[in-house]
Amino acid sequence: MPSRIVEASDTEFTMRKKPAKARPSVADRFMLAVSFSRTIDGVWIGSYRTPEYLSHIERALVLVKEHSPLHYSRIRRDLKRVWVFLLPDGLAAYNHSLGACVLDERFLADPETNVARIASAVVHEATHARLERRGVGYVEDQRARIEAVCFRRELSFASRLPDSLEIGRASCRERV
Repeated sequence: MPSRIVEASDTEFTMRKKPAKARPSVADRFMLAVSFSRTIDGVWIGSYRTPEYLSHIERALVLVKEHSPLHYSRIRRDLKRVWVFLLPDGLAAYNHSLGACVLDERFLADPETNVARIASAVVHEATHARLERRGVGYVEDQRARIEAVCFRRELSFASRLPDSLEIGRASCRERV
C-alpha cells in the first residue's frame, strides 16, 4: 500500500505540537491591573488610559455576536482579552503572552473608525490566536499566507454586515 506521507515543502505552514506558553511581562501585568476594564461573556476588555473605549469594544463584540455567531464563539474561545493600548505600529496586534487582541488607542480615537472596523480587527486578531492554538507558528517566511487567512476571515465577517461593501473597501485600503 503506498504511503500517504508527503514531505513538507518550504511553503507549507510550520506546525508544532502546542504553542509555547509565554508569561506576560511584569510591566504588562501591572498595566493590565491598572486598566479600566469589564468582562463580557468571559472576554476581559480593558483600556489603559481611556474608559470611553470600553463601550466601543463592547458595541463591536455585540455586532459580531449579532451578525456572525461563529466568529463570536471563536473570539470567546481563542482570546482571553481585548485591550486598548498604544501600539508602536499597526492598528491591532495579537499578543501571545497576554492572549489578547491589542487595539491601538489612536485607531479607536480616529473619527473615521466605526464599530464595524473595530469588530473586523478583533475578528482578524482572533484568527491569529486560533491559528496559534492549532499549532501554526507565525514565522516570517509564512507571514503572507497567515495574513491572507486572517484577512479572509475578516472579509467573511464583514460580508455579513449590512454595509459590508464599505467595510471591505476600508480593509483593502488599509492593507495596501
